[in-house]
Amino acid sequence: MNSVQQKPRQDPPPSGPQDPSQPPESDPKKDDKALVRNREGVIFAILFAASLLASTYPLPWSMLSVLFALLGLVWAIRYFIAGARTQKPGSWIVLGAVGTLGCLLMLVTAAVNAAMWPVQSEYEECVASAITEQAALGCVSEREDGLAAWFESTTGQPYPYANDDATESASATEAPSGSASTSGSPSAESSASDEPSTQTTTAATTSAEDSATA
Repeated sequence: MNSVQQKPRQDPPPSGPQDPSQPPESDPKKDDKALVRNREGVIFAILFAASLLASTYPLPWSMLSVLFALLGLVWAIRYFIAGARTQKPGSWIVLGAVGTLGCLLMLVTAAVNAAMWPVQSEYEECVASAITEQAALGCVSEREDGLAAWFESTTGQPYPYANDDATESASATEAPSGSASTSGSPSAESSASDEPSTQTTTAATTSAEDSATA
């Protein structure tokens, strides 16, 4: 007789409630989607950090932040798509939103630096060559003058902070004269207070001479 291969008997799964002490079985597909989301999030964070680091370098190297910020925005989209596929809301939404806003801020900052390239480049060179604190302050004043000229040539309007600078310089000029007038007032008061004492001394001397003559 031919031997009949018998399959092992498998008991059906229990129909009752599961034991709460046993963890629920994980879905391999959902786990893979979560891994993809985490991988895209790590790449997105690296690109954002690279853009932030590049923005701290002087021109022209700071323009590399534009490249990293654009790549960061692309990976932000990939990150949100991968997170939506997991169908699990969580902190990844907040992190993605903050990173996206950060990349947009890096783009705006780089655009401003590119628009003011000559002024910013001269300021960075001046600060790099400045040795004393007075020289660094001179670089700041030159940068303000350059910004005013750039603003007026670009917009055709006067620089809005020019009046404030003029007011500060005028107040700084008036300060010594005011202090001089203030310092002069005590001497006037002292001279006025000395006059009665002089008159008293003169009267006493006259009365003494009269009594001696008598």
